Amino acid sequence: VWDKIRWYTDKRRYQNLPVEWIVEKLNPILLGWTNYYAHTNSHRIFRKLQAYTNSRLRKALRYRRKKEGVGRYRDLPNHILYKRYELACIGMGRIEYCWS
Repeated sequence: VWDKIRWYTDKRRYQNLPVEWIVEKLNPILLGWTNYYAHTNSHRIFRKLQAYTNSRLRKALRYRRKKEGVGRYRDLPNHILYKRYELACIGMGRIEYCWS
């Protein structure tokens, strides 16, 4: 799952496609993986996976804006990723639709 997230959030590979398309590809990966492991005690790995996905998507968005480097969290906080781009939120060990 980590490789798929890395593939779809590559900042140069998909720089000309809309962010919504990238999120549309990421959400089924995140939700499917979360549904499969929902019956186990895996909340720590869910949080790590959510943080990894958020940082990769944030890095790709910063690259599009021509802001290189890690940057600041406040430029694109998590709630923007969840509300505006409708990224799935799995960090609590259960699926939350943060945009609804």
